[in-house]
Amino acid sequence: MEGSRSPHRIPLPRIRARRVEMTIVSSASADSVLVVGATGRVGRLIVRELSDKGLKAKCLARKPEDDNSKYLKTLPGVRVVEGDVTDAVSVRRAMDGCTKCIACFGAARIVKLSDFWRNGEAECAHPKSVNYRGVLNLIEAAKDTPDFEKFIRVTGLSVGYSPYHPVAVLLNTVLSMTIKWQLAGEMAIRASGLNYTTVRPGSLTDEPEAGDRLRISYGSGVYTHPTGKTSRAVGHFAFIVATGRCLEHRIECPLSVRIRESVFTKASVNFHSQKI
Repeated sequence: MEGSRSPHRIPLPRIRARRVEMTIVSSASADSVLVVGATGRVGRLIVRELSDKGLKAKCLARKPEDDNSKYLKTLPGVRVVEGDVTDAVSVRRAMDGCTKCIACFGAARIVKLSDFWRNGEAECAHPKSVNYRGVLNLIEAAKDTPDFEKFIRVTGLSVGYSPYHPVAVLLNTVLSMTIKWQLAGEMAIRASGLNYTTVRPGSLTDEPEAGDRLRISYGSGVYTHPTGKTSRAVGHFAFIVATGRCLEHRIECPLSVRIRESVFTKASVNFHSQKI
């Protein structure tokens, strides 16, 4: 880390660039999008938007007969499959036939005294099992899936804080090191070689959108998208990233090097993406 530079920023090589025009306008695909965390607030909004746009969604749910799962089953093009992100077998089964994965789940459990001498993996609900091992299961399943295209991970704004930030210290202490394991999951995704995007929303509400703008830069080009600190804004952005719909980017970099996307906004969404 140098100066005030973010510890999570991945430096790009200094290379003389040439300009390349690129337009991404994807049509509806017959392939499914796996949504993990689909029964949560953001997850339900993502699945509903996929369904509304005529895309197929497969939802991994621990309780396929609860009210949220039953609601998802009523949406056109949506399948709910039973499984748990901590169970590698059920994750592989759910990933079968999917070319994209949106992972918007997370565990935040109140710390126990026994955590100081027990391995977090011994408990399925521990953030290490869910936020880290669960992500590893998804990565391995994605790598083994033919024609897999995109991995999208939704975590939280606090993941980008220094571990010594008061908010990070408080949340890690009270919630079983949840931020530590969310970050470990993100770093595993970055190291996986998959085409990925991570989204870090701030505190979310269901109030009307405030009208902030999301700024996505691709090389020297910029694409802006309305956003705010609302669940539906994050859900819609995850849909946009997953489908690549109607995004027009101006790219300035040699075709032989990796392209990085970055997003800057008013503390509502933090974003990092890698295309290979």
